[in-house]
Amino acid sequence: MCCRRPTAPLLCCAVLCCHPQIGEFDRMADRIAAAVKQNCGQKAIIVSHSLGVGVALSLLRQPRLQQWRSKNVQGLVQVGGALGGASASTWETKLSGVMTAYPALTNMLASPQVLSQLPTSVLEAAVHKFTLGLPSALMLLPTAMAEDPGQVLVRTPSRSYTVAQQKELLRDMGDEQSVQLIDGIVAQSRALLAAGPIPGVETYCVYGINVPTPQTLLYAADIGNRQPMQRPYDIVTGPGDGSISLKALRLCSLIAPKEHLVEVADPAVDHAGVFNQDAGLAALMGVLEKFKVKASGNIQQQQP
Repeated sequence: MCCRRPTAPLLCCAVLCCHPQIGEFDRMADRIAAAVKQNCGQKAIIVSHSLGVGVALSLLRQPRLQQWRSKNVQGLVQVGGALGGASASTWETKLSGVMTAYPALTNMLASPQVLSQLPTSVLEAAVHKFTLGLPSALMLLPTAMAEDPGQVLVRTPSRSYTVAQQKELLRDMGDEQSVQLIDGIVAQSRALLAAGPIPGVETYCVYGINVPTPQTLLYAADIGNRQPMQRPYDIVTGPGDGSISLKALRLCSLIAPKEHLVEVADPAVDHAGVFNQDAGLAALMGVLEKFKVKASGNIQQQQP
């Protein structure tokens, strides 16, 4: 049975937010193709977030999926993309097991000086252990693609660790498996960026820019070997979305034209805030509306 072409086009969106497992690209492609078919052949807009931006780029760059891409994908929206790593916040997760889902809110509730007095929780110890050798955690480590290699990420009483010295930090914390993986993971991220824009896929980037984002973590003790550390007693911050630095977020300009970079200055719009704050949602919906207007024009041109 044929579907009836809608007079007002619908946006078919697939949200990608995590690292794919074996065979997942094929499953993603099949699900998107099925949604496009149900929507009368109207191509999909893929909305990706954080690490999912790399997943979406990898999916769309698969040589064997080029025909699928031409037939099924109109555009890509990258929200808070972690293409060049995140910020020192990733090291707070690896060293102390701290995961901050809503940085804008956390920054208002308590200072690092207060939080550093709290004992390490069972959950934080579990998170610290879980990230040892975890590839997706390595994808979020700051890289020289965005940051100055000499930027200090972690400072302890005995030494400092820069962007260029992260292997040494991994060794000192006893994460030898990550030491073996990190070069390959950084090379994959670099290759995704170096490939430039995706042919035939209109791309936008949306992200917050006005949330204090960790640049340097100051610890009261030296690095422990495979042991979670108490939270840093102070954190030097810079611009970004609370999780990813502004420099890293702007690497999106290598994939999308600069006029397609939508920067949200509202301080409530942190890494997840594009999806749950008014200013973030308005920015995202504004981008999706542009696709909708273009789709409407294409349908009108096709009608006799």
